[in-house]
Amino acid sequence: MEDIISALPDEILAHMLSFLESSTDAVRSSVLSRQWRYIWLKLQKFQILDSYYYARTYSIKVFMNSFVNFMNRVSTNNVKYLSLQLQENYSSSDIESWLCSVMTRNLEELHLKGSVIRFPAELSKSVCLAGLKSLYLVHLTNLSDFNVQMLLSNCPILEVLVIFRGWTDDVEILNVNSSSLKEFRYYGRYQKSSKVVINAPNLDNLSIRVDSKLNIEVKTPCSIAKARFVVSVCLGYMDPIVQLLRKTSNISYLSVSCNILKNFCGSSVHNLPSLTRLTRLIVSDYGDEWSYLPVMLSMAPNLKFISFSNYRCTRCWITTAVKMKPEQNVAQCLKSSLESVEFEGLKDVRRDMETVAYLLKYAKVLNTFAITSYVCYKPDEILRKVLMFPRASSTCLISVVSTIKYICDYCKKG
Repeated sequence: MEDIISALPDEILAHMLSFLESSTDAVRSSVLSRQWRYIWLKLQKFQILDSYYYARTYSIKVFMNSFVNFMNRVSTNNVKYLSLQLQENYSSSDIESWLCSVMTRNLEELHLKGSVIRFPAELSKSVCLAGLKSLYLVHLTNLSDFNVQMLLSNCPILEVLVIFRGWTDDVEILNVNSSSLKEFRYYGRYQKSSKVVINAPNLDNLSIRVDSKLNIEVKTPCSIAKARFVVSVCLGYMDPIVQLLRKTSNISYLSVSCNILKNFCGSSVHNLPSLTRLTRLIVSDYGDEWSYLPVMLSMAPNLKFISFSNYRCTRCWITTAVKMKPEQNVAQCLKSSLESVEFEGLKDVRRDMETVAYLLKYAKVLNTFAITSYVCYKPDEILRKVLMFPRASSTCLISVVSTIKYICDYCKKG
């Protein structure tokens, strides 16, 4: 039988190998035949994972010997994508040396992950990464504000920056200065407090997730079109993000945890901002009260899609009682623009049903209403209750699915 794959040009074969999870597997292809022996050297995309992540088949010594041998054979000028994920306790001198050599003008995307990876100090000072468009720095031990600033100054066309703070990094105030940056994602999961100052006039996508106090300042918030804010702390820590959210008047996509949204709406009662460009809203961990919802809807007159997600399950009885009091003036988006609603994680059925009923009653152009239930009830039982609610849109398609494929004994007895 003719070997059609091996008949392909080497460049195409190398491109096929780049889709493997680890470059280790790409190197293993060299045993297939004499033709395949050096194909992996033509790779432009390398993903290097140590034994901690990849089946734990190597000892530290064997992995480092293999790594040094590997990097000495790779032509660094060919590398356009590099993902290096290391967790074991290696000697970092060889790794740092190779990182410096691979940082060429041809590199377009770089992922560094692992507390054992030390960011080479000389790298941030001397190397110009003229082609780098995406940079991911995850849990690096010696990451500092100085390193980040110097590195960004050497990346003239950087578009995506992702930073996961490590347990013991040296960042106190993170300054992100880039005229080319379009997307910035920041995850500060371990620090007691931190400060981020962003000066990126072309930034249109911002994601912030923290479990502690964060002081954030964005010099040009009006440029942001897509944002995601998640804060898992008490209300007092949310004020900087709430203030930032009030300034993002051009935002069209917003994903936000419910605690921020409730604080935002509560602080805006006397001076409601108008989010006229907001068309998609995703609310996570929506909790057990919905007082913020009419206020939020009134601020987004052109909202087309809204999604609620909650991943915590509780047992409760289904009821058709509708106690949510409508505002005297129903939000404009309910009258003219809201087309789709997703309700993922039906938990507190009584309160959630009130919200479902409210949206169905006043959304006049609603096309779809999708419910995912995490409680122990059959989807058709929930659907039957929902269909009893009055609907402003006669063409709305309602669907209910459940992630639980059984009815618990407690519900059966009811």
